[in-house]
Amino acid sequence: MSESKLLLYKKFYDFSLWMTNHTGKFPKSHRFSYSVKLENLLLDTLFTINRANHARHKNPYFSQLERNFDEISILVRMSHDLKFINFTSYEFAVKSIDEIRKIFGGWSKKFQREVSN
Repeated sequence: MSESKLLLYKKFYDFSLWMTNHTGKFPKSHRFSYSVKLENLLLDTLFTINRANHARHKNPYFSQLERNFDEISILVRMSHDLKFINFTSYEFAVKSIDEIRKIFGGWSKKFQREVSN
């Protein structure tokens, strides 16, 4: 497995653990909507990264990952706006997602170059 594949998996795994620790503190009234949705999306994304790491044809996984990253960003922002997470946590989450997107972008570009050669 290439270094960028492992780095993406590790960074997203670490972010998922961190975020899951925060979703457990969401208000009970929203635990089955925002919390469960975000946790399921984090797991789905982690599994999709794993599938993409092992797949020969990665493009379908790349499209799904882009959608998942967008949806995670939306839920994180809503969590902040609804005061489920404080500004410091929100800032950390946004920076983490941005870093993950950059790693993902480099990985997908590298794969596209390899496929076109």
